[in-house]
Amino acid sequence: MIRPGVAPGCWLVFLSLLAGVGPAQAASSAQQRDRAFAKLPNWSGLWEVDFPGVKASDPPAGSAPANSGANEYIRPPFSAERERTYQALMAGPPQPFSDCKGISFPNLMYNPGWFDVLVTPEEVAMTHSHHETRHIYIGRPHPPKEDLWPTRMGDSVGHWEGSTLVVDTLAPRGDLWLRAQLATHETRWTIMSLSPEAHFVERIRMLDHDHLQDRMTVEDAIALQHPWTLTITYNRVTDVERMIDEDCFENSREVILKGAAH
Repeated sequence: MIRPGVAPGCWLVFLSLLAGVGPAQAASSAQQRDRAFAKLPNWSGLWEVDFPGVKASDPPAGSAPANSGANEYIRPPFSAERERTYQALMAGPPQPFSDCKGISFPNLMYNPGWFDVLVTPEEVAMTHSHHETRHIYIGRPHPPKEDLWPTRMGDSVGHWEGSTLVVDTLAPRGDLWLRAQLATHETRWTIMSLSPEAHFVERIRMLDHDHLQDRMTVEDAIALQHPWTLTITYNRVTDVERMIDEDCFENSREVILKGAAH
C-alpha cells in the first residue's frame, strides 16, 4: 500500500533500487521496449478462417475443393501405416466425437472459430473463441528435451523476419480432426495423430489490412511420407467488435432445444 503523502514516483524509484536497477536504467529499459513495440506489426482485431483460402501442398487425389465444406483436402500425406489406419476408421462405424475436450494445435489454426492476436516484444498470444490461448515466445529457445512432453499446444517459440512472424513448434499432442464426405454423402469425422517427432514451422504475416496468412510446414518422419505444407488465410471480422466465447456442441443451446448439432 502506498502511504499517504508519498509521491508514486518515489515508490517506483524505491522499488527499482530494491531490484538493483537505478531509475535511469529502468527508464532506458522502458524506452527500449517502447521502440521495440513500435516496430511490431498491428494484428489487433478478430480473425476467422477463410475456408476457400485454405490450401494444402498436395491434396489427396479426388479430394473435395476447399470451398465445398468437406475438409478431405486437408488430409496430410500419411505414412503407409497411418494411411491404413485412416482408411479403416473411415470404413468402420462412426467414432464418438466431442469438442468439449478443447481444440489442440494445429487444429485450432484451421477450424471454425474466431481468434484475436496480442503482439508484444516478449510474446505473441492468440486467444481463440473455443477458450484456448496459444503462447508464442519471442527470442527464446525451446526448453531442454527432458523438459518437453506432448501438450495440446506444444511449445512454440518465434522470431521476426521483418513483418513476418516465424514460429517453431515442438511437442504438440498432434491430434488432427479430419472430415471427409463419403460416397454415401455422409459426412464423417475422424481423429488421427501425428507422432511425438512432429515439427511445425509457420510463417505468419498480414497480406493486407483485412487478411492474415499462416503458411505451416509439418515434418514428421514417422507419421508422414514427406513434409506437408498448409496455407491458411484468415479474414478480418468486421461485424463483431469483441470476443464471444463458443460453447462446445454438448453445451450449445441448439442441442438442448433440438437434440442435435448441425
